[in-house]
Amino acid sequence: KNTFDHQHGPLFIDENFANIRGPGEAIGIHSGNPEGIQRNHYRYQDGKFHCSQVNILIALNDIGPGDGGTIVIPSSHKSNIKHPEYKKNRMKKKGKVSSAENMTGSIEIYLKAGDVLLFVDSLCHGSAKRINKGERRIIVYRYGPSWGFFRHPYRPSKKLLNRLSNYQRKIVMPHEKILSPTKQ
Repeated sequence: KNTFDHQHGPLFIDENFANIRGPGEAIGIHSGNPEGIQRNHYRYQDGKFHCSQVNILIALNDIGPGDGGTIVIPSSHKSNIKHPEYKKNRMKKKGKVSSAENMTGSIEIYLKAGDVLLFVDSLCHGSAKRINKGERRIIVYRYGPSWGFFRHPYRPSKKLLNRLSNYQRKIVMPHEKILSPTKQ
């Protein structure tokens, strides 16, 4: 309880978004501990897990074979060695599709609508290519330590912040005293 993290604030909703993916779409593999990104940091020390960012993925519809399920490489968050097939399957620039379902050691996760997948962001992950008709629909919430900050330019509005309790405000905008939110 006497740590910087505890004294600074409870946690931070780093980002949340909906992702809708149609036929032929996928997201290449990304993250993994070899990147050495502080916002994705993971370690186990002195009986405690230290995870700088945790992802909560919520399925809005069933995701089964052919639906472009989330791909994970188990235990990759514990490694500092890049997966040998990472470069070939990594996220591509806009307009180019890569997917991760054929990577050695990869597992595609199937979910029912309402199921939740929880994982540390330093786990190497991506998705399979959707080949079925229709759409894969998910919502992602990313939580991190309160000292983290937004990686995108979105900020909570003053109107939203004014509706929140002090505790909720610390989670939504932990740096409120330092930086004022953008205008509505």
